[in-house]
Amino acid sequence: MWNIIKKFSKFLSPYLKAAMPVLLAILVILVLVAIWWFGPQWLIFDQKPLASIAMRIVASLTIVLLIAIVWGVKQYHKLRKIRLDEERKEHYKASPLKDITDK
Repeated sequence: MWNIIKKFSKFLSPYLKAAMPVLLAILVILVLVAIWWFGPQWLIFDQKPLASIAMRIVASLTIVLLIAIVWGVKQYHKLRKIRLDEERKEHYKASPLKDITDK
C-alpha cells in the first residue's frame, strides 16, 4: 500500500509544483471571500469580531500583507543566493586556483 502511495505521489509531484502558485492564489481568494461572506456570522468566545466592516478590512489587509511579506522575504533570499553565485563566478574568473587554495 505504501509503495502505491509513493509512486502516485512521485507521479503527481511535478504537476503540483507547477500548479502551486495558482492553488495558493485560489486559497487566498477563498479565505478573503470567507472573511467577507461569513465574517459577520462567526462567533469566537461569544463575540463576533468580524461583524463590522472595519474589522473585516483589517483582517483582509492583514492576510494580504502577511502574504506579501512572506513572498518578499523568499524573493530576497533567492536574489541573495543569485548574487553570491555571481560573485563566486567572478572571483573564480579572476583567479581559478585561489578557490582551491582558500579552502
